[in-house]
Amino acid sequence: MKIRAYISLFLIFSVVVISNHLLLGFQNPRILKQRKAFSTFEEALKQCEKLERLSLNGWNLNDLPKSIKLFSNLKFLDLSNNQFVDLPEELSELKELEVLIVSDNAIKRFPNAILKLPKLKKLVISRNQLYYIPDNIEMLSTLEILDISENKITNLPDKFSKLSNLKEFNVSKNEIVLFPQQLIKLKQLTSLNISHNKLYELPYNIALLQKLEYLNVSANSIDFIPTQIGTLNSIKSLDISDCNLKQLPESIIDLSKLEELYIGYNNLTFLPDNFFKLSKLRKIDLSGNKAGYFPIQLTQMTNLKILLMNSCNIRSLPHEFEQMQSLEYIVFHDNNFVDFPEAICKLTSVRILDISKNKIFKLPSCIGNMKSLYSLNISYNRLFSLPHSMSKLEELTIILAVFNKIESLPKKFTDFKSLKSLYLSNNPINDHSKGKIKQQLPSTRITF
Repeated sequence: MKIRAYISLFLIFSVVVISNHLLLGFQNPRILKQRKAFSTFEEALKQCEKLERLSLNGWNLNDLPKSIKLFSNLKFLDLSNNQFVDLPEELSELKELEVLIVSDNAIKRFPNAILKLPKLKKLVISRNQLYYIPDNIEMLSTLEILDISENKITNLPDKFSKLSNLKEFNVSKNEIVLFPQQLIKLKQLTSLNISHNKLYELPYNIALLQKLEYLNVSANSIDFIPTQIGTLNSIKSLDISDCNLKQLPESIIDLSKLEELYIGYNNLTFLPDNFFKLSKLRKIDLSGNKAGYFPIQLTQMTNLKILLMNSCNIRSLPHEFEQMQSLEYIVFHDNNFVDFPEAICKLTSVRILDISKNKIFKLPSCIGNMKSLYSLNISYNRLFSLPHSMSKLEELTIILAVFNKIESLPKKFTDFKSLKSLYLSNNPINDHSKGKIKQQLPSTRITF
């Protein structure tokens, strides 16, 4: 029995396309993959009954060969990046097919053959020219993942609500004006991306999607988030950025499982008072909100790891900022800092810091205390020099300091052993100083 099982595993095939060659690969958990290239579709046909995975990605095909029906054991088929306007009826004979990818084609009408695939679990038909989804979409009763993004769809058919097994749905970058009520009946839905449409409101009954973990409604014309959103008890990631929001509902603090929140590029000037109660929040993006100050509530969020605040008109940070000891990734690009906030120096867990495009004249010596710092972007400031204490940062590998007024580096930079890349273009460094910098840092890749 063990020998038979091993042979059975060895005969599982996968197919990929590289350089317009059809590749047939043997897979086994205990051995490395081996792949054999076929120059033509006809060569692959000789092995058609054994293949489980087939990719014709990027073959510049206008028509799918009708002989595709001979690949009777296919479970995975990738037809993306071709020039199909339709798919042949023979496709419907692939009764074992579970995954079908037909993105980046020129399909205008939903292919009828797809509706006859009885085991289809995942369908990606993004970046085509679809105007509608057919009424009989309910025939795809086994479908769990559907991606119809980047088409020209304006609404969904009534029977879309019959896709009772659907878990992930991406309908972003279409032309939907009204939130489809059919979605509210999809009780198994865990992921919904309806971003980049023409929505002007989010319905209150979205609260009925109790299994929803990921919700993206960004880049719409929504100016109000219903209070009921606070009852989405499973939500882990919420993206309501790039809308017209002026405030967040107080109920947002009830999203007890929320880990990622994207609220950038709205018109927010404040956060709810008890915002800090989002105790599991690990990432927040507040970029593009012109409040002009740092929200004090954030300083109480001691588990926050990623903080993104581009273009917020911030001039300074409160001293409480030093309490945010869990931060690892900070972006303050394009703000109005004149002085480097010394509170940042006390955050010893920060790995990536971007404080580029500000008005900073000098970096404090305390930056040498940021022992975990790996990447530092201080470009587009008004810096004349770098502090010698930076050479003590044993983890610092990348410094971006372009478009400043730096003329030379401190002598102690000769001790800077960890630095791998240093970007100094558009600084007033003469040829003599360039040569000296290269001698100081012989193992560093330097761009002048």
